[in-house]
Amino acid sequence: MKNSLFVLLFATLLVSAIALAYKAARSVFPGLSGSPKAPSITITPPNIPGVRNISSAVLSFNQQSGTWQGAQKATGVNIAGADIYSFLFDPTDARRLLAATSYGFFVHNQDENIWTQLGVDTLPSGTTITAVAVNAQNPSIIFAASVVDQQTSLLWRSSDKGKTFQNVYSGLSRGGVINSLAVDFSDPRNVFALTSTGSLLQSNDMGFSWKVAHTFQGVEVRGLVMDTNNSSNLYVYSSGPNGFFQSIDKGKTWRDGSSALASFSRQAQQVNGLRVARGNSSLLYLATDYGILRSRDKGVKFTLIPFLITAGAAPISDFQIGASNNDLFALVDSQIYVSKDAGITWQARNIPAQETVNILAVNPFNSNIIFIGTKH
Repeated sequence: MKNSLFVLLFATLLVSAIALAYKAARSVFPGLSGSPKAPSITITPPNIPGVRNISSAVLSFNQQSGTWQGAQKATGVNIAGADIYSFLFDPTDARRLLAATSYGFFVHNQDENIWTQLGVDTLPSGTTITAVAVNAQNPSIIFAASVVDQQTSLLWRSSDKGKTFQNVYSGLSRGGVINSLAVDFSDPRNVFALTSTGSLLQSNDMGFSWKVAHTFQGVEVRGLVMDTNNSSNLYVYSSGPNGFFQSIDKGKTWRDGSSALASFSRQAQQVNGLRVARGNSSLLYLATDYGILRSRDKGVKFTLIPFLITAGAAPISDFQIGASNNDLFALVDSQIYVSKDAGITWQARNIPAQETVNILAVNPFNSNIIFIGTKH
């Protein structure tokens, strides 16, 4: 009997000791549980305390204060319900942000936080603007591309900073849309326009007359980019299979860049944006369906930048470089990803938009000022 009681007492003490040891272990290692769990790789961007989703065509975000704001003030038609197709900071005054929208042409004045509709008296009512450009040597000269009934594209030129416009090209039809415009900052007589059907239009007289300078056959081109360091360098990016094209002679000849992407998944050929670093023409970024690719030799070779999302899991819909070449910004679904060390580390943040997030703009002189464009 005594032996039985001794065994029972010993067993009770042993169980109590194990329980106490387990409890102590959990206090040191909070993740300890009764059964092992596989590590989670789900990335949940941080929520924004006290902010509800905003219904607006444009959202502005100040990184320094952490505040979001919709486009609330406007003169002319209210931009708030529009689809945004492109942004452009005025190359001579970064306080002015130009926007091509389904409601027309708008400019945002940062000092007054007001969106103003341009060309009210001369652009046809209900005009959809698809692309804009500014003459860097004479910012009073502005170009805009429009589309009529989703079939015919027109080019417009303003010599009074967008108050009035005149039509300078109307030869594009059959469903083609001008998706990009660029003015040569070293010789503003040269103006370029890229169409969705693969035609590169060029003007040599400051936009008054136009010709087809090159045709990208059988390629769905998505955008034209001029190197801000050297206007001889032009890039056209596409949705595959080529990925991108490069010219070093202002569009006279073009190099197919597909070989530089051959080592990656086919998703890398779906290019959604292309950016050239300021002050370094060799540093080039591609925003693709596969991830963010970086070249340090002007597009000859690319490497995949480590990111918070597995390569190929979600497309990079837009990408921008901030005031410093270390400041990188990527748009994925309804999140913005920010790196302040050239892509070594990233932070994710939710975008409180009710509409579908579309494009991104970052002030070239102040990386804290960010604009998000949406579409309905």
